[in-house]
Amino acid sequence: MSQRIFSASDFQDPPARGGRSNGRSGGGSVAGRVVSALVALLITAPALLLVMAGGARSYSETLQRLNTEPVPAAILLLSAGLVLVLIVSLTGLFSSLGPLIAGLVATGLGIAFLAIPTLSSTVAGSLPAMGVSPLSLLVFWCQSGLLLATGIVFLGAALGRAIAARTRSGGRGGVKAVVSLVVGLLATPLGIVLVAFGSSGLLRSFGTVAESTSPVPSTLGLLLAGAVVLAGVALTSGWSSVGVSVAGILSLLLGLLAVVPAAVVWIFTTASGPLGSDGASGLGSAVALGFIAVLGIEFLGSAASGARARRIRR
Repeated sequence: MSQRIFSASDFQDPPARGGRSNGRSGGGSVAGRVVSALVALLITAPALLLVMAGGARSYSETLQRLNTEPVPAAILLLSAGLVLVLIVSLTGLFSSLGPLIAGLVATGLGIAFLAIPTLSSTVAGSLPAMGVSPLSLLVFWCQSGLLLATGIVFLGAALGRAIAARTRSGGRGGVKAVVSLVVGLLATPLGIVLVAFGSSGLLRSFGTVAESTSPVPSTLGLLLAGAVVLAGVALTSGWSSVGVSVAGILSLLLGLLAVVPAAVVWIFTTASGPLGSDGASGLGSAVALGFIAVLGIEFLGSAASGARARRIRR
């Protein structure tokens, strides 16, 4: 019999083997689920806003003004935002509801900003400057599709956590680990490159300069394809945390270069050859804006959540 992966019950973690109900079920106690959901609901938007502000400040100083000196304000905002994103990602340790809600919030907002071109200007008027134009940070992150991609990866992590809570340990752990490692090493760079091309195209065709009323389908398709590939990497945590852990570490290390302007400029210059101007611009922007760092944290949170769910399930 087939199982409906996206039914509501899939995110209500089952009890551990032996029918234990002492609060250490596959997804934790009811209190743990409530806390996980509330933390994600309350912190996701502020966390991403701080990352957006720090990333936009880093982007403007690095790729627009070609400043190679560290920007303390950008580092502070990015660091604060990434810590909050880590907290949101780790809500999956208690329940898949945390990353699910975070994914729904980010995905919903991402879709809204892409579907309603004037929304950025409207929302920008109610945001504090934080060292950079509120309109700029919304355009860089929301109209580029990076917010939407972030939400889709959160959804993949939530589904991986739900699958892990239902997966009983078997005799093929080594095979699963190898497969997940191969997927993580191959799919992660592919997904990042697709997102880079898609986000760069969306910014060019859908930004404030172009004043377009809708995203170009081809560039939006590239971004969505990349986001789905990256969500697939997070999904592998349902069977093994090896691949997504390695992908998370490598992505986080690359993403943290956002606080090193000279490194961001070097990435843009180096990538211009194999990826062309659009790909290099998209990759440099994804690093400078903090998207790659957020991706790494999402992966690591997914890996930790899946590992805990399987351990309790035994």
